Amino acid sequence: MAQVLVCNSKQDEIDLIQAEIGNKFTLHSMTSWNEEPLELKGIDAIILDTNFTEIHGFDFLMEVCDKSVVPVLLITAPDEPLSAIEARRIGAFNYRVKTDKLYTVLEVAVREMIIASNDLLELKQTILAQKTRIAE
Repeated sequence: MAQVLVCNSKQDEIDLIQAEIGNKFTLHSMTSWNEEPLELKGIDAIILDTNFTEIHGFDFLMEVCDKSVVPVLLITAPDEPLSAIEARRIGAFNYRVKTDKLYTVLEVAVREMIIASNDLLELKQTILAQKTRIAE
C-alpha cells in the first residue's frame, strides 16, 4: 500500500482525509514543521495544504523539492488561485482546490499522481541509461 504524508495544520481536516482515503493508502500526518530536515524515505506522495505553514507551505514545498523526488499534491483554498500557480513553479506535481467535492476525488488524484510520477522517474532513468550507452 502506498505511503502518503498529509501535511495540514488542522487536525480536523487530516481526520476528514483519513476517513475518506485512509483505507486506500497508509497515511502519515504532520500538523507543523519547524524547518528540521525531512526524512521522506518510504513516502510515495505528499498532500500539502496551504495552511501548513505561514507562507502557504511554500517553504516546506521547496525543502521537499530540493531533497527528494516525492510528488506533492497541493490543496489550496478557492480564494488563493495564485498559490497553486506558485506551487507548480516551485515543483508541486499538481494541485486541487479545497471545495466540498475535494475529498471525493482525493483518492483518484493521489493515485494518478503516484502513477504519473513513477512513469516520469522511469522515463528519466531510461534516458540517462541511453545517454550512458551512447557516451560509451
